[in-house]
Amino acid sequence: MAVVRRHDQLVDENIGDRPPEIAAAPRAAAGPVVSLRSISKSYPGVQALSSVDIDIFASEVHAICGENGAGKSTLSKVVAGLVRPDAGEIHVDGERTTFDSPGAARRHGISAVPQEISLVPYLTVAENICLTAIPSCNGMVSKKGLRAQAQAVLDSLGLDIDPFSLLAEHGPGVQQLVMIGRGFAQSARVVILDEPTAALTHPEVDHLFEVVEVARAAGTAFIYISHRLPDLQRIADTITVLRDGAKILTEPMVALGHDKIVSAMVGRPIERLDGHRAGQRAAAEPDIGSPPRLAVEGLTRAGVFADVSFTVGAGEIVGIAGLMGAGRTEVARAIYGVDPVDAGTVAVDGVTTRIRSPRDAIRAGIAMVPEERKSQGLVLGMTVGENLTVAHLRQLSRAGWLRRRRLSESAREAVKRFAVKPQNPDVAVGTLSGGNQQKVVIGRWFFSEFGVYLFDEPTRGVDINAKSEIYRILGRLTESGAGMVVISSELPELLAICDRILVMREGRLVGDVVVEEATEESLLAAAMGQEGMVA
Repeated sequence: MAVVRRHDQLVDENIGDRPPEIAAAPRAAAGPVVSLRSISKSYPGVQALSSVDIDIFASEVHAICGENGAGKSTLSKVVAGLVRPDAGEIHVDGERTTFDSPGAARRHGISAVPQEISLVPYLTVAENICLTAIPSCNGMVSKKGLRAQAQAVLDSLGLDIDPFSLLAEHGPGVQQLVMIGRGFAQSARVVILDEPTAALTHPEVDHLFEVVEVARAAGTAFIYISHRLPDLQRIADTITVLRDGAKILTEPMVALGHDKIVSAMVGRPIERLDGHRAGQRAAAEPDIGSPPRLAVEGLTRAGVFADVSFTVGAGEIVGIAGLMGAGRTEVARAIYGVDPVDAGTVAVDGVTTRIRSPRDAIRAGIAMVPEERKSQGLVLGMTVGENLTVAHLRQLSRAGWLRRRRLSESAREAVKRFAVKPQNPDVAVGTLSGGNQQKVVIGRWFFSEFGVYLFDEPTRGVDINAKSEIYRILGRLTESGAGMVVISSELPELLAICDRILVMREGRLVGDVVVEEATEESLLAAAMGQEGMVA
């Protein structure tokens, strides 16, 4: 039976007019809160921003979008005081000012929530929320005040966690919400949200948007950076598109559709994907006599997940859905040997393998792209080329000596194949935009063939063109017979690229459905413990 995938609906779906009940906010007669005039910024070999003009008004959600490397994050860092522009002016309430530090920006009422998690893991949740303004009494930290302030923020975000628990005890999704809460806790006039929904599930996104709408109605301005065009259609009043560091357009969101936005981002007409999936691939009939590429049986880690069992066949993409804290990432980490298990087995191609470390997993033919690229997927002190090839030094060596020419050629080939910007494997990976860093993490695993691939949020922070290319790459891998597990908080993504979707709730598998029988509503119902999912 041929498996039909619908990733063209995900990548090329038209964004219609914004719902009439969410009208564009009227711009204040008093003028913009923040104005940027002719802002330029360059790095070695890269013109990050070129004479950009933008006005940010009170009670407005101003979206900034563009491809990876277009200058979005650099622009947000200029407004947040993290980066000083080479040229141009910043005006607050019509008066020219200079932000020489994040503290200076905060004193002008600007709070930033960066794309990457920027917290102190071994402080408490409350301390992280109130980090820039710890409540005190007579020179001592007021725990009562700390709890009260943090609890108010957690309640507004719908987070039911102990404010005095260590942040490190929580996953990236909770940490993302804590970081957003810290931005709101500062009572800012302008809040910068850089890819705020990347690690959030649908219910968390819905609740975040409710919080944004309440703050917006109270006069707060938002600079909202995202690659998720449906999210922008829901929440943004105005949109600015950047391309190669230059402003291409600024228009009301209601005036733009999907095609015009994407065309402005990429600088060419949109090439739609025909059919139901990349490359018009029809899934091959499974070989009944062959064992599955991956078989997980009774996998258990006390207090985290229990009795997880599933298989992944050759050429099959199996998705895992679930709410934050359901155990999706933890299962993948256990399969890959990052975290220990108390019971259960993992078999690759019918051979049960004891996997106690990622090295064991790689030897068994398992590759993994982790959820959190900066802390788990990259060596920030190394170059792009070194990060791309670090897992393959044995293949790039001869008689114990590293073949540097071959390494350099391989790195340049990968940079070109994945359209990493800038296309220079010798630059430090830490200087790349978040989306380009994600391309490096994914590109690392394509020097060698693996039987099983684990992808945890593979398109997080990736622009629409790169997302489409990643889907094509996943399709090519399955064509070669690899088995694949994809964890994603985006239900449309799972419905678009998977053959089957597993649903986890509170550490247990509660659903296993072929994609033709699944909908966003049924998957969400199963994840939340409601009826309506065929298990």
